[in-house]
Amino acid sequence: MLQHMPMKATMMTILIKMITSLKTMNTMNADYDGDADLMTMVVVVAAVMGIIIIIIMILMTMMVVLILLLVAMMMVVVVMMIMMMMMMMMMMMMMMMMMMMMMMVMMVVVVG
Repeated sequence: MLQHMPMKATMMTILIKMITSLKTMNTMNADYDGDADLMTMVVVVAAVMGIIIIIIMILMTMMVVLILLLVAMMMVVVVMMIMMMMMMMMMMMMMMMMMMMMMMVMMVVVVG
């Protein structure tokens, strides 16, 4: 924890410095006070965090949707393949049946 504290402190000071500089730039609120500054900093941080979280959520949802779409596509492809296979099998069976019938007819004709 102690190692992390200076880093955090420096970050805070940098943020405060940035906000103070921004405040001093616009001379409208000359009556400067530390509490409001802190509040603004907190608000800014919260806003940034919120935006980041929202972006992450959106990305996650997008990813989930994409994955679902991919799965659906795969399922469709698989089903199509199975259907094709079934059709092919049916065709083959039909062909075989036809061949058998032809053979039978030929045999009958030859015997006849």
